[in-house]
Amino acid sequence: MKFRSMLAGFVLLGFALAAAAQSGPLRVGAAKIDVTPSAELVTGLKNVWGTSFTGVHDHIFVRAIVLDNGRTSAAFVTLDMPDIGDTLPTRQRIEKETGIPAGSIFISATHTHNAPPVGSKNPRQIGPASAQYTQTVLDTYVEAVRRAKASLQPARMVLAKDQAYLNVNRDEYIGTRWKTGRDPARPSDKTVWVLRFETTAGEPLAYFINYSVHALTLGPDNTLLTGDFPGSTSRFIESYYKDKVVAIWTSGPAGDQNLIATSWDLDDVLTHKVREPGEAAFALSDAMGRILGEIAIEAASKSKDISTTVDLWSDSRDVTCPGQHVDAAAYAKGELRFVDADPQTVHMDLMMINNIAMAGVAAEVVTNIYWHLRKDSPLTNTMMVTLTNGRLTYMPDDAAYDLPIFEVRASSLKRGCGEGAIVNSFTEMMNKRLAMKEK
Repeated sequence: MKFRSMLAGFVLLGFALAAAAQSGPLRVGAAKIDVTPSAELVTGLKNVWGTSFTGVHDHIFVRAIVLDNGRTSAAFVTLDMPDIGDTLPTRQRIEKETGIPAGSIFISATHTHNAPPVGSKNPRQIGPASAQYTQTVLDTYVEAVRRAKASLQPARMVLAKDQAYLNVNRDEYIGTRWKTGRDPARPSDKTVWVLRFETTAGEPLAYFINYSVHALTLGPDNTLLTGDFPGSTSRFIESYYKDKVVAIWTSGPAGDQNLIATSWDLDDVLTHKVREPGEAAFALSDAMGRILGEIAIEAASKSKDISTTVDLWSDSRDVTCPGQHVDAAAYAKGELRFVDADPQTVHMDLMMINNIAMAGVAAEVVTNIYWHLRKDSPLTNTMMVTLTNGRLTYMPDDAAYDLPIFEVRASSLKRGCGEGAIVNSFTEMMNKRLAMKEK
């Protein structure tokens, strides 16, 4: 109730993208398209830290899974890259060319920091080839969905979940300050969500995997393009099935989560602990990708939660929150202060598949917000798919604003809006759907 009364001062916009109740026999199609830049093109691109690439270590892809039940359809698209801009124009184009409703399309970034951001407006991340490459990737979104839809066939869906201890909270207090490190005592969600789509005979067609961790095995010393840990996970699963499946990796509430082992120390101003670019770093990424891939494969193989008929429903919502940015001069003196900034729009997309709620957020959300949503959600099977259909900012929980941790300093949202917007908006959309089903 506290958030609801506060929200009256904000602008709340609900997109009219909700699909009517629709159920029918499941059909599934999947596709992946290589979007690795050429040797000539890659040197004109930059990574998150603004470093120009010198070459390619492993290939990166756009991957797509399309679901159809004879009445409506939905699509999941992932990209082995750090961030994506507003995807609405692309989703509208996909709808026009394939008939899949724009509101039922999730386009998500894996958040590998060692691939070029798509559509970045940060001058530091823009190279001479960025505009050309961005357009290629946007066109590939559409083509991947088109190919996936063209391959639709009768299928069944397996829902599974397990635990993977590959992530750790990255807010660590050392000496006299907070740093980006590793603190196993702080919140961390270990859940691995898996959707396996297979033929009616049980042959796997595609995997959808959701896990909460930053793709940061390799740091700013690396100059080779790579899909990092998410790419390693997808490649392992696809290789396991002799490249007859498409394996999509999506990021859960990873705003405060890093891998338990990386090839570099994330805040070496203080510790200068690890600097290990090169093949050792890529071997580490592949090893952890294999571990997560094996967990996903085994979890799906043991699950008895199998559906051949699916109900597909989607809805979207925008919440406008007051904005801010950290006062850099005050922080340099050891004081945490914020300066008012323009209002920020938090975009959220809900996809419901039977009793599964997929909360898509265009931001980097921390663990506590997801745990709050999961507690309040009317559905047991509630996962969060972050960096979906855009990228706004970091989204810390309200209590975290008392600490000068990175997620708070990097957030463009004032305390009191982000957490409530997420929890209330998604639970309201879910309850709306459940009420429709009861009529």
